[in-house]
Amino acid sequence: MGIKGTKKAVIIIISTWFGCGFLPLAPGTFASIASIPVLFLLRNWSLWMRIIVLVSILCLSIAVSEYAEKIFGEKDPKQIVIDEVAGMLVCCIFMPFKWRYIAVGFILFRLLDILKPFPINMAENLRGGLGIVIDDLLAGAISYALMFVLVFFLWHGDLKEFYSFFP
Repeated sequence: MGIKGTKKAVIIIISTWFGCGFLPLAPGTFASIASIPVLFLLRNWSLWMRIIVLVSILCLSIAVSEYAEKIFGEKDPKQIVIDEVAGMLVCCIFMPFKWRYIAVGFILFRLLDILKPFPINMAENLRGGLGIVIDDLLAGAISYALMFVLVFFLWHGDLKEFYSFFP
């Protein structure tokens, strides 16, 4: 395998999040679940390091999705699931690693990603890597905002814990 073949293989591995995209049922859901170990690894990192990791993964997602779309030969192929990983990170990276937050964030993110309500559905008109990733970023951001509301109203204003790692 030459350099070109190696580059293609690396793009496929990353874009499918280590093969999750090839699963026959719910590859996006499995990729979202497979992003939880990343959140676990980042649980004690500083705010700035989390921001750097998030921006890096967002840029990687857009670039890799652009190339993977050409490799798979169709618009936004179901095999590309790194966008779900990026969206899940947007949803959960700025909250403490507690299973109640991760579980609710996961459920909200998947619901919004699958149902694609306004304004998420508007992002599907974009092309290329950005078009593949942006709807998941919006779903992640809206899920994060909904988590904020849930924590404040349902978990009795426990925002100190929710934002415990902010300086």
